[in-house]
Amino acid sequence: MLDWMYSPPALSDQLRSGIRFLLLEDTTSTPLGFASFRCLEGTHWKLDKLYVRSDRQKRGLGKSLIERVRLEIKQSGGTQLELQVNRKNKAVGFYEKNGFQILRVDDFDIGNGFYMNDYIMGCPIE
Repeated sequence: MLDWMYSPPALSDQLRSGIRFLLLEDTTSTPLGFASFRCLEGTHWKLDKLYVRSDRQKRGLGKSLIERVRLEIKQSGGTQLELQVNRKNKAVGFYEKNGFQILRVDDFDIGNGFYMNDYIMGCPIE
């Protein structure tokens, strides 16, 4: 999966397709986390990925990334942000604390009898 989603060619393809990336670094340029997001249609955007290094979590870094994503979306004229997260992922509570609410529940067939059991969460951009 890492090669499929994060190899240099895969990342280049994502950038060419309009996906934006934010990289969060410390003062020594050490990567601490990142976010990727894209416009779905019109003013509706999707947060595709939000990761913070496990040894740096619970310090407000994820919140900072979400705030920056919201700012960039607002500056681009966006009014709605959504994301998809596994229903058992502890990040559900994090997203709720940061203004997201569950919009719907969905199961996505990813092949070979496997499903992603997710919440689609969203928040307005104000």
